[in-house]
Amino acid sequence: MAISLYTSNELPDGEIMKNFTKIVVCWTTAAIMPGTIVVLLSLGYWWRSSRAIDEDRQQTTLSGHKRAIESLAFEPGGKILVSGSDDKTVKLWDLTTLHESATLKGHPDTVWFVAFSPDGKSIASGSHEGSLILWNATGTEQTKLEGHKGTITCGAFAPDGKILATGSHDDTVILWDIGTGKARTTFKVDCSGALCIAFAPDGKTLAVGTWDGIVKLFDLMTGKEKTILNGHKWMIWSVAFSADSKMLATASEDRMVKLWNVATGREQMALKGHGHRVRSVIFSPDSKILVTGSEDETVKLWDVTTGQERATLKHSGKVRCFAFSPDGKTLAVGTGVNVQLWNTDEIGLGRGKNGERQ
Repeated sequence: MAISLYTSNELPDGEIMKNFTKIVVCWTTAAIMPGTIVVLLSLGYWWRSSRAIDEDRQQTTLSGHKRAIESLAFEPGGKILVSGSDDKTVKLWDLTTLHESATLKGHPDTVWFVAFSPDGKSIASGSHEGSLILWNATGTEQTKLEGHKGTITCGAFAPDGKILATGSHDDTVILWDIGTGKARTTFKVDCSGALCIAFAPDGKTLAVGTWDGIVKLFDLMTGKEKTILNGHKWMIWSVAFSADSKMLATASEDRMVKLWNVATGREQMALKGHGHRVRSVIFSPDSKILVTGSEDETVKLWDVTTGQERATLKHSGKVRCFAFSPDGKTLAVGTGVNVQLWNTDEIGLGRGKNGERQ
């Protein structure tokens, strides 16, 4: 029989048995001295770093959509959250009052993506039937952008806010000039069309994930395709760059998450742990943690350096999207018809007094 000694301040949130790597056949605890607990186990066990966190630890829930939420984005000031849904609407949420502030109606079908411009003045949204709308920050429609010939699946603003990139089932990615509302460049994607898209923070590269499981990197300086990342078995649902633009994370229908070196195009790491398709991936603001969301109803936090799973956030619905607030203090998760807001300090993404990650 193995005997493990823990001081009371070493027990993580009091959840001892949830975090052992094997099932405990029998155990007991007894206080033998102040501040010390003895745990008696019938086998030798060890502590694992990953822990399960139930959704009752979340900060709050935003309810209002009637069907699944497909996309989320914060405005740069962090006071407004925008959501797009299968219910054909775009909603604005006031995070000061934690109430819905506006519902934007203009799409006749599922809204697959929403995005805030870097200056916070415009919102872009794209829909299943092919409509692409620019709204002002208060929710008034500004203009419709016409050019795609199929479902618009994804979109993102360039870091400087002058360009909006959108991807479609029509096998193209269009770069739109926000000032004129006209298409500036069109990239031919093939691979059954674009499913997700992301700009590198340095503005030099555009990553496009496809239905065929391939990721294409386009050089925005030359306007040419420069790298193909081939390693997933099925469609790519989400792509995200690290803050320094050197790493790309990809999430796939094959339940895998991969990290790639952008310069070499080589796979650096494969993360396996989700039980269903992985719909969304994002780096923490400092890029030390990778956050993944899946239709297995969980969000997982991964250590980017070691590839180890740090924690699992449990939800009561399929997770299709999420977004970090600009200050990194809130993680918004679209799960089913609701948005759940997590305080990053509560889930191990906050920082201690010395600036070190907790």
